[in-house]
Amino acid sequence: MKRLSIILLLLSAALTLSAQNSADYIKKMNREGFDLFFIEPVTLKGDGAFEMDFTFTHSDSIPKEVTLRFSVISRVASGNLDSLVFEQDGKPIATIRDFKRMYLEKKSKKWVARYEVQIPYDVLRIILSTGDDLVIKTYDGSGALIFDKSKKWGKAASIVEVILDAEI
Repeated sequence: MKRLSIILLLLSAALTLSAQNSADYIKKMNREGFDLFFIEPVTLKGDGAFEMDFTFTHSDSIPKEVTLRFSVISRVASGNLDSLVFEQDGKPIATIRDFKRMYLEKKSKKWVARYEVQIPYDVLRIILSTGDDLVIKTYDGSGALIFDKSKKWGKAASIVEVILDAEI
């Protein structure tokens, strides 16, 4: 009996540790007259790392724009990107230009470039709908960096979609 209790305790602890809370992916903060939504950073790996997060406000109607902030972390300085392409199944689903570089810095042996851009809310929903099939490419004058591996993106995107469907 004591052995069974220990096994059940260990199993319960393992299930608790593997459970995911939606707050790990999206936060909603009530403000006077609107709600502020923050979609937590998610990292994709490939030619370095690509980390992105999204922020927007919502009141009575569907938001028009979302702030996308993203970082490109790589061995080469990516301080002069000219486009960012989101792909699914080898096809572009969104191409973004005209973003603003917030900073470029060297950390250890890697470069970190941080950018910000306003995108339509519909583009956010398209990006979320890709699930595990999301591929991100950044382009500058010397070529492309490709980011296509993420352990969290598919799960995070599906949880955020369900919450946005209920809230917006």
